Amino acid sequence: MSSKEDLSASVPILVGPNWIIWEAQMKAYLCTKGLWQLVSGNEICAQNLPTGRNAQAARAATAEREGQEAQAAIPFPTEEQLAAHAKLQMDWDNKDDQALGIITLKISHSLRTHITDEASVVWQSLSTAFATPGPAAIFNNFAKVVNLRIQSNRHPAANMNTMWDLFERLRAQRVDILNNLRALILLNAIPPSLQTVVSVTLQMSTTEELNFDDIHNDINTIYEQTAQGGNPNAHKLSAVKHKGNDPQYNQQRSKKFQSADQPDRPQQGSSKDSEQTTQKHRKRGSGKDRGRGRGGARGGKPHEHNHDHSHIG
Repeated sequence: MSSKEDLSASVPILVGPNWIIWEAQMKAYLCTKGLWQLVSGNEICAQNLPTGRNAQAARAATAEREGQEAQAAIPFPTEEQLAAHAKLQMDWDNKDDQALGIITLKISHSLRTHITDEASVVWQSLSTAFATPGPAAIFNNFAKVVNLRIQSNRHPAANMNTMWDLFERLRAQRVDILNNLRALILLNAIPPSLQTVVSVTLQMSTTEELNFDDIHNDINTIYEQTAQGGNPNAHKLSAVKHKGNDPQYNQQRSKKFQSADQPDRPQQGSSKDSEQTTQKHRKRGSGKDRGRGRGGARGGKPHEHNHDHSHIG
C-alpha cells in the first residue's frame, strides 16, 4: 500500500455530525496535495484578459464617452500573453477539479447535493450546513459520552480515547466540560474489575484535584498489572496522591517513642557479663575469708606458744 493511499484512508466519509473530525482530516489531506489554498478561496482564478472581440463588445455596451475612451485605451494582449494566461487558467482548473474530486469521494451520497463546479464553493456550502451544529447534534454527543462504558475484556485505552474525542467534539461545539467533571464521568465508566481506581481516587483527591489524565493513567496501570497476573497495587497507585507521613517514618517514629517510654535495658550480652562479674566478686570474697581463717590459725599458734611458755616458767 502506497503512502498516498494511507493518507487518503485517514479521511473518513462525511455524514454530517462528524463534520469536526472530517474537516480537520480533509484539510490536512488537501494541504499535502497543495490544494488547500485553492479550496479555502485564497488562490483565485486568473482574471480573463481582454481580447479584441471582448474589447469591442465592452465599447459598444458603454454608453458614456469617457467609458468608451477608457475601454479603447486598454491594450490588446499579444499571442504570448494569451498563451500564458491560457496555461494559468488550465492549471487552476485542473487543481480545482482535483480538489473537487477528492471532496466528492469523501462525502456520503445523501450530501452530494452540495457539489457544484468549484471546490471552494462546495467547501463553504458544507461548512455552512454542518459547522454550526444544532441542539440535536450536541445532545447526541453528550449522550454518547455520558453513557459510554469501558469494556473489561480489552485494553481500556480505546474506550478512553473515544471518550476524549467526544469531549473535544463538544468543546468545538461550544459545550466545554470542565476537567474535574470529565474525570467524574470517566470514573463512572470504569468496570467493576477496575474499581480500585475509583476508591483510591475518591479517597486521595479533592474535587478540585480530580484530573482526567491522572485517572486515565491509573486505569492503564491497574489493567496492565491485572493482565500480567499480578495483584493491583493500590499503594503504588496512590503514592503520588498520598499526603500523609511516610510509613517507614511512622515505624521509626513509633519505635523511638516506645523506647523513650520504657526504662533502659542492658544490651545483648550484658547479662552474661554481669554474671561473670558477680562470680569474680564471689571468688575474691571467698579468698579473703580463707586468708582471715589462716591468719586466725597462725595467730592461734603463737597463742599456744605463749601458753606453753607460761607453763615452763
